[in-house]
Amino acid sequence: MRFVNSFGIGIVILFMSAVSFGQDGSDMNYLKPEELTKSAIGKWVHLDFESESFGADRTSKRHGDSVTVDLDGKPVVFVEHRFDDGLNNWFDQQYLESIDSFDGLKIRWIKNKLLSIDVNEIKVEAYFHYYTPTGSPYRDKTFTKELSFKKSSIAVVLLKIPS
Repeated sequence: MRFVNSFGIGIVILFMSAVSFGQDGSDMNYLKPEELTKSAIGKWVHLDFESESFGADRTSKRHGDSVTVDLDGKPVVFVEHRFDDGLNNWFDQQYLESIDSFDGLKIRWIKNKLLSIDVNEIKVEAYFHYYTPTGSPYRDKTFTKELSFKKSSIAVVLLKIPS
């Protein structure tokens, strides 16, 4: 009987160790827009528009929703590229990409710095980079732009966890 008790305790200890070390690889939290607090201002975020893209992975051809942003007086449509397999979700692998090309280059919206939140809107400083058709960043062709979005147009805010 003593062996059975020791064996059972050993199994429980092994199980608890496996659970405590079995964390996923995520470096971001998922928050509804109304869950954002002022403590998130100044932090890096991605905005997941319309419907939640959680669960998209690299092997699927599924892309997320689209959003139109005015850049230099022209409406530019961006499509979400969310690589989120439910376990290993890396902030730097999430982006939006323009549907159209500009001088043979796509524009990727790679991240946002949260500037302010109020009852109805979220304001960000959006970071954009140009990319070649092969998916390589085009050297030194980047820009930022302040953008505001109604909270109702955002399903989830992906908040980068500081490393």
